[in-house]
Amino acid sequence: MSVLSGLSPRERLLVLVAIAIAAICALWLFVVPALGGAHEAARTRLDMAVAANERAIRSGGAPGMSATAPAARAAMSPASERQAMIDAAANRGLPISRLQAPDERRILFLYESVPSQTLYAWLADVEQLTGNEPVRASLDTSERGGVRASIEFRLGAGQ
Repeated sequence: MSVLSGLSPRERLLVLVAIAIAAICALWLFVVPALGGAHEAARTRLDMAVAANERAIRSGGAPGMSATAPAARAAMSPASERQAMIDAAANRGLPISRLQAPDERRILFLYESVPSQTLYAWLADVEQLTGNEPVRASLDTSERGGVRASIEFRLGAGQ
């Protein structure tokens, strides 16, 4: 610090400002272009995902579903049906509050405060994937907006 000791307070301030400007320029040169590249890569992935969803919707399937889902439906075991239902909920972003399986052939999904459109889209996905329709369903409005739902399926019913 012997170099700065001979400077006046004003000169020290100017030196510190110059160092700060140099640090900002270095940050701008090295970090910002990397962030821009990551942003462009993310935008490209998003555009590809949107295009894939639009193709799936135009072909008559729900996003993320294969065209062979009805053919594969007949060979599904109750365990694979259960997993397909859980995966469909995860794909739709539905948080399952509670999952109950009273026996091997039944499954009960409980949802708290979920968007009704997403819930109905999930039901359509489940029907298309497994052929199952709800045996019993209860829907109520939630205090936080959205719906509270209890939906029971009988596994193997869609075959």
